[in-house]
Amino acid sequence: MKKSISIILLVFVLILTAACGRLDTPKNNETATPDGQINNGEATSGPDENMEETPAVSEEDRVRIVKERADKALELIKAYDMDGLSEMVHPEKGVRFTPYGYVDLKNDLVFTKEEVAKLGTDTKKYVWGSYDGTGDPIGLTFADYYKQFIYDVDFVNAEKTSVNERLGKGNSIDNSAEVYKDAYVVEYHFSGFDTKYEGMDWKSLRLVLSEYDGTWYIVGIIHDQWTI
Repeated sequence: MKKSISIILLVFVLILTAACGRLDTPKNNETATPDGQINNGEATSGPDENMEETPAVSEEDRVRIVKERADKALELIKAYDMDGLSEMVHPEKGVRFTPYGYVDLKNDLVFTKEEVAKLGTDTKKYVWGSYDGTGDPIGLTFADYYKQFIYDVDFVNAEKTSVNERLGKGNSIDNSAEVYKDAYVVEYHFSGFDTKYEGMDWKSLRLVLSEYDGTWYIVGIIHDQWTI
């Protein structure tokens, strides 16, 4: 009798175990996830699927941002605020000063942002290149160079402005696009001042900006005018 009862109990346990196994097994194409949830085969969202992507900046917005940065730099230049301007100088490339339209990589002077901050009171004479027509060296302090080859006219109130479009056209070659790749050139231009010169007394100032770590910095200051 006891043996029969034991057999009956054993059979009951086996039936109960089999039934529980069927309940825990995912059906059809269902799979069990590590946290115990059942996935019925539908795709689940990945960890980054619902994260918002940073919208790309349009060319129109980029041009607007660059122009605003250049305008701010020009205001600092007009105010002769070299300390303030230094904060807008490229932290790695510095800024190159070009007295005429052609960027001369051999003779144009490049200053770091720290050096630019001190230029306003610097009395040292530098050779900035050569004078057009004579070829004589441009040996000037920064203050004198500023008066002749940076802010010689009121560029803040320029007659015309442009971004990546040359306005002042003379005999000098404009190689800024080749020298400053992936940069933007903002030009401030006067077509002339005295009618008797028929436009040959035009003036331009070009500020070259390059992006670094999401911010646009000044890498070049190009003064241009009619050359022989």
